[in-house]
Amino acid sequence: MNEIERRILLIDERADANLHAAIVESGGKVTACNAPKDGWNLIYPVPPQLVVVHLYHPNREDVAMLQECRFMAKGVPIVVATTYEQTEILKDLLEDRPAAFLVLPAGPDDVSRVFSEAEQSVNSI
Repeated sequence: MNEIERRILLIDERADANLHAAIVESGGKVTACNAPKDGWNLIYPVPPQLVVVHLYHPNREDVAMLQECRFMAKGVPIVVATTYEQTEILKDLLEDRPAAFLVLPAGPDDVSRVFSEAEQSVNSI
């Protein structure tokens, strides 16, 4: 487990237990919900350190949800969790790229690495 416990908002419409467990095992304290608006109501007034959006289908609805997350996150790094094939399709659909992609299935070490990359990319801007 990491020395620093990160506050993670996990937006996942199907509640993927494996993803949730990998985040917790990597040292994350997870607040989970199925829609961006629900998430901010759960965590207000203390913002998360990272937002993980689990996208299942690379389509315009997913892009719209990601844009909603970006608007609400206001500078908090966003990680998109999806399969490799969907990652490639989403890269083409997205104008504003997320801080990082977490390719699923992922274990705790993968989660920690991607979270660190996402935090560094935001801090370097």
